[in-house]
Amino acid sequence: MTNKNNDKEITQAVIYCRVSSTRQKTEGGGLDSQEHRCRQYAAAQGYNVEAVFPDDASGGGDFIKRPGMVALLSFLDAQPDKKYVVIFDDLKRFARDTEFHIKLRREFQTRGARIECLNFKLDDTPEGKFVETIFAAQGELEREQNRRQVIQKMKARVEKGYYVFHPPVGYRYAKDRVHGKLLFRDEPVASIVAEALEGYASGRFSSQVEVKRFLESKPDFPKSGANGYVHPSKVKDMLQRAVYAGYVDAPNWGVSLRKGHHEPLISFATYERVQAVLSGNVYAHARKDINEDFPLRGFVLCDDCGEPMTSCWSKGRNKHYPYYLCDTPSCASKRKSIPRADIEGGAEALLRSLQPAKQLYELVRAMFIDAWNMKLTQARQEQSTLAAQIKDIEGQIEALLDRIVDATSPSVIQAYEKRIDKLEREKIKLGEQAALKVPPKGRLEEFIEHALTFLGNPWKLYENGEFAFKRTVLKLAFAEPLRYSRDNGYRTAKTTFPFKVLADISTQKSGMVVRVLDRARRLEGLGKGVKEGRIWAYLRDDRPWSGTAPPGVAYFFSPDRKSVHPQGHLAEFCGVLQADAYTGFKALYEPDATGAVRIREAACWAHLRRDFHDVWTGTKSEIAREGLDRIGALYDIEREITGCSAEERRRVRQVRTRPLAEDFKAWAETQLGRVSGKSALAKAFRYALRRWPSFMLFLEDGRVAIDNNPAERAIKPVVIGRKNWLFAGADAGGETLAEAMTIIESAKLSGHDPEAYLADILARIGDHKINRLDDLLPWNWVPLTQEDKAVA
Repeated sequence: MTNKNNDKEITQAVIYCRVSSTRQKTEGGGLDSQEHRCRQYAAAQGYNVEAVFPDDASGGGDFIKRPGMVALLSFLDAQPDKKYVVIFDDLKRFARDTEFHIKLRREFQTRGARIECLNFKLDDTPEGKFVETIFAAQGELEREQNRRQVIQKMKARVEKGYYVFHPPVGYRYAKDRVHGKLLFRDEPVASIVAEALEGYASGRFSSQVEVKRFLESKPDFPKSGANGYVHPSKVKDMLQRAVYAGYVDAPNWGVSLRKGHHEPLISFATYERVQAVLSGNVYAHARKDINEDFPLRGFVLCDDCGEPMTSCWSKGRNKHYPYYLCDTPSCASKRKSIPRADIEGGAEALLRSLQPAKQLYELVRAMFIDAWNMKLTQARQEQSTLAAQIKDIEGQIEALLDRIVDATSPSVIQAYEKRIDKLEREKIKLGEQAALKVPPKGRLEEFIEHALTFLGNPWKLYENGEFAFKRTVLKLAFAEPLRYSRDNGYRTAKTTFPFKVLADISTQKSGMVVRVLDRARRLEGLGKGVKEGRIWAYLRDDRPWSGTAPPGVAYFFSPDRKSVHPQGHLAEFCGVLQADAYTGFKALYEPDATGAVRIREAACWAHLRRDFHDVWTGTKSEIAREGLDRIGALYDIEREITGCSAEERRRVRQVRTRPLAEDFKAWAETQLGRVSGKSALAKAFRYALRRWPSFMLFLEDGRVAIDNNPAERAIKPVVIGRKNWLFAGADAGGETLAEAMTIIESAKLSGHDPEAYLADILARIGDHKINRLDDLLPWNWVPLTQEDKAVA
């Protein structure tokens, strides 16, 4: 490097320096050190350095396209009459591989420039070119070996569940004590990305263009250019990334999808939904024509024609004025404007009125807690089932891997690999479901508080919510769109099931039956203004005889115990009624004018047994004990045939039960003549003998139960709750309770968790089709999956 240059024709030089990235430039100081060494070399050779060309950007694989190299060649082209020496710090800085080395060598030769390197003497002799090519090839070999080593390390890390590439938008790298370099949420961008992905999956954004516009509307989302532009390719890339669901893969390296260690922004079900929409297998819902200036647009109907109202701003003399109006051509109210304040003020008043009485809150809370504990047990069982399914899938994957080892046909191997990939994805979904089955601690309290907050004051949530949330509150509060008349204002609103069940909205009074407030009685001086009401329960459960009809129970409230109420409840019923000996039912069993009996009476052996039990516990009477034993023998047979067909139950009863029942009758007749006619035992015997045909009906019909204990159990929540409830605020409160108990207890009969059932229909009923409400009945209800929830 100290030898003087003997070619006096070339005294001008330029320097080229290169690093692989901008980071090396800013953090490593590589460009400065290269330039310093090159200037020292130029001074030693007597060259005058006219320019320095640094490079810290890629040329996309073509070394000549690097910005610094392009500038250098352009500099030489601009001065064709001058000859320059181009100085490089190292031969490895000249080009990345042998092909580009030779190509770049020719580019300089055509421009009359000579290349000199600090650590290698270039020689144009055949031997010199050979050695130069060897050195260039050696540099390429070192780079390829280094690249291979880096890829191997990165691949191994991906296989362990770590993301190793440039962090996707919404994430950043940070150090973790356990995992080392790990992806972390980069807020607020992470929440923006999650909202965009979930919106595309659910149909809120019906196209990638709408996702793009959403991202561009967010100031915190990184954009390109001064105008805040988000490139469409960036949107598509974001929608396709599994990393947002908490998974990593590297298809180019043969690494299949697997669970990552970083926190996901969306669920895997949502990611799968996004991919289905992208592939065209699922179509997003079309966006409704709504506007944030008019949150009720599309939800308020014109009372004249029943069509949704539109809205607009009208220009006045000094400012613009907001209006709602009907735009239906044939409507009498077409284009007749209604001030926005009238429409929205009336709707707000309706929402304010939806505030159920607080007396029911503790009842609901207690029911939720009881149901939650039941659900936990069920969830743990379902989690075990999912774990078994996952284990089965793992076995299938192992079997397919063994087949791949033995297979020789590429097409067969490819088919096996596709099947494995499908099973892996199914395993991921099942794993996610299993992880979500059992709710974390504290979830119960959180759920109850959110549910009661909404039910307690939907207006407050509407008032403080954003536009989309306002629309959600409307759907949850009202069962159908509101109707507005220009002359009379809002028509009676049809509220959703929760508000109908939990409160009497018009009076905002609710309570519990047994004792009912009656203001008329108080004004008349009749006691304290409290009367007694009654809850009636009618239950059907065909499961004991393997019937196909779903179980259910209906509750009715009445302000008194008059027989007219059950007669009204069962006015259209034909069949068997199994109940106690209430005289109000007697008229139901009478034949009609044609002599036909519409309702047959089936007596309850449990009521009869209770009479003997009361005597036994009070007196230890041997006769009462024998009565209990005789009835117990009937129940022993019943336990054996529970779940059998009606015909099989009838056959067994005829063979085994009938002789015992007839012996019981003969014994009862004998004992009735021996005991005191005024004793409790005599009363029990008379109760059985006077209604004996009704007690024997279950022997003739296998569908009939031996007792009505299921109905007794159905009424127990009312009986137990009576100890805690003071009174109902009015008859409407008792009616509301009856409706609530109908839904809750029917859900329990269908094997559902009432809490999960109520929460689900609360969430779905606002958007549910009016002609498919039967889908939400307890015996038809199917809970939504995680994927369905993301779509809903």
